[in-house]
Amino acid sequence: EKNARLPALRESKKKLPTVEASIEKLEARRGEIDASLCTSATLSDSVRVQTLMKERSELEHTLTVSYEQWEALTSLIEKLNTETT
Repeated sequence: EKNARLPALRESKKKLPTVEASIEKLEARRGEIDASLCTSATLSDSVRVQTLMKERSELEHTLTVSYEQWEALTSLIEKLNTETT
């Protein structure tokens, strides 16, 4: 039964770096947007502000989903590690 869980453990461990890289990229973009929204050049362009705010909102949703995926994967890995040892 332990060996039956090994493929799931391997697959979860394989997916985790991809999710982490995605989170890192999304967080970096959020930082870029936030920095841009703090400049007077951006703030004086209402269309640009609206565009960035829309992108940031969509990005926040994607980040929330990515955080949930990360939590699910790490929990599963922890559970499978416990069960296979």
